[in-house]
Amino acid sequence: DRELLLYRISEGEKVTLGDSGVLVHKGLLLIAEELYSDVTTYIDLAAPTHKIVLNGHSVGGSLSVLLMMLLVERRGVEYVRENFLRVYTFGSPPISISPDVVEDGINSDPMRCPTLEAFGLESDFVYQYIQPWDPVVRLFSDIDPCYPLLEDIGDDGVTLYASGPSRALRPITRAIIESWEGWPRFRDGFREQSNQGYTGVGIQH
Repeated sequence: DRELLLYRISEGEKVTLGDSGVLVHKGLLLIAEELYSDVTTYIDLAAPTHKIVLNGHSVGGSLSVLLMMLLVERRGVEYVRENFLRVYTFGSPPISISPDVVEDGINSDPMRCPTLEAFGLESDFVYQYIQPWDPVVRLFSDIDPCYPLLEDIGDDGVTLYASGPSRALRPITRAIIESWEGWPRFRDGFREQSNQGYTGVGIQH
């Protein structure tokens, strides 16, 4: 169900994951929990000498990180260290806030990942690859590019960037939005939950 998936992705409310104290994206955590049993079936079939790599692009990368967190919570950090080499993400939205960032408001060391430390893992257990101007890697962060977009909707509820100059794509986007019955639910939910202050997990490249 693609529409349900989209609603889950937009459900950015913070929830605490296990005993770690880490706050994570509620909707993506629900998806990761649904995937967990399917993925671990294949993980359990791996040879003892193999080191498993989790990876994904965009939301897939965020889910890979959440699956790794669930594995630590349910099987222990030593299990993850012994059986996994690393997690790689490519252009993925941030999905967590570590306990000390919640308390202090900032992580000033780019080579340190408080979220992974909260799970007992090294900061380089996750490599994030990003493009500097990619809006996806800013979703649900303090600089979410979609938040001001949804704050500038016309009185009709479907005209984007209503206060700006004429835009060639505006009639096209309006037509797409008008044809989508679920738009009001998505718009209102995302507007309430998008600006969450999430940060990336691991070391950025």
